[in-house]
Amino acid sequence: IRGWQEETRTARRRDSGNGHAGTIASMIDAYLSRPDVKAKASYGELQRSLMRWSALLGTLHSDALYSDMARQTLRGAMRTALEARAVEASPNTANHDRAMLAACWTAQRGRQAWNPVKDVLAFRLEAPKVRGVSLEDVDRIVAALPRTPASVRILLLAETGLPPAQIGRLCREDFDLLAGTIRVPARHKGAGASARTLPLTARGREAAVRFVQTGVYGEMPVLHLTRLFAKTVRGLRISNVTLYDLRHAFAARLYASTKGNLEVVAQFLCHAPGSKITDRYVQSGVSAVLQDAVREMDTVH
Repeated sequence: IRGWQEETRTARRRDSGNGHAGTIASMIDAYLSRPDVKAKASYGELQRSLMRWSALLGTLHSDALYSDMARQTLRGAMRTALEARAVEASPNTANHDRAMLAACWTAQRGRQAWNPVKDVLAFRLEAPKVRGVSLEDVDRIVAALPRTPASVRILLLAETGLPPAQIGRLCREDFDLLAGTIRVPARHKGAGASARTLPLTARGREAAVRFVQTGVYGEMPVLHLTRLFAKTVRGLRISNVTLYDLRHAFAARLYASTKGNLEVVAQFLCHAPGSKITDRYVQSGVSAVLQDAVREMDTVH
């Protein structure tokens, strides 16, 4: 059986179609340099994903890659990232990288060519974890942040739930402080989400006013925000809390206040309609929703 499998692999590798047949790195570079690819709204995310492949398997000839090797490479990358506590450790990121390389392969080698990446089984997603931070700890963290432009961004993230990349795309015209709203540009990550105008809470208005007064528009490296946040929580002796937990905490409070309305939460988080990811953000708010449901039942019966 093993002999037959190897013969099949060899035959498939020979069937490279009429497209690119060099190293994986050169195939990725050629793909990323295409005008139609550069025009994609998600080009930055696509580039980061494929560069991870290039770093891992770039010197390998594309005819020498087979499915088992691709999966082992992803698993090894996940293990390394987990040890470094990096975002690439998640099965979701590994599945995303797999899909990006498969698309690149098809575009460069042709639809009729053998695509070993398509045969890589997707990694099973982990069960949603309860993440977030209490409102009291949010206030402690915000109060302890130094008076810097980065701190103003962290405050806006905590009080609106917007991701750092979206905050970096805001401009003065997006804020209507009188009406208490903020216009959020379209989001291209994952399935994407359309532009929308969202109302601000009272705390959100205060954060928006500070943001506008400071004028900290434009992109800022997420790593800078993450390091500042980590340094602050260490000083407060708050453990197991990350910058993104502020986004989870906002989503959980919103989920509880809407009695479990995931559609509303998805709107504020800039998730695509029906996204399964939204459920992962609200886990720490489930208990409050259940308690409210029981109290309402007690008043009825």
